[in-house]
Amino acid sequence: MINEKSVMAVIVCNNKILTTHEIIYGDLKISLPKGHIENGESLIDCAIRETFEETNICIMHNQFYKELSNFEIRFINHHEEEVSKIIIPLLFFIAEEGNPLPKEERIVKVKYLGIEEFLINCSYDNIRAVIEEARKYIER
Repeated sequence: MINEKSVMAVIVCNNKILTTHEIIYGDLKISLPKGHIENGESLIDCAIRETFEETNICIMHNQFYKELSNFEIRFINHHEEEVSKIIIPLLFFIAEEGNPLPKEERIVKVKYLGIEEFLINCSYDNIRAVIEEARKYIER
């Protein structure tokens, strides 16, 4: 089994969540910015890089709030190998929405969604659970 780690950025601005709308294996998936940690990269640096690379939104170290509960996903990759991936969600609060734009081919839209709208439309139960956990910090 291949073991991997990725960071997922939970970016909140004015009680809305920055979302990615991407095509995965032909299906539209509504999710959050995420990606692999590069060698020598901190979790926060990974979240900053991946968020910019996917969404055009710049976040900074001082906007980091807290690490949320990690979760594991398992799947078979395109080489028919079993993969176990730990996803580490990091919560950030930003004051301005910036200019959200899709910057990767698979991403068709980047958009801020209200919490309820995201929970209804999110494509993954484990990410929905992360937002439910984050909600207590967002709605204060």
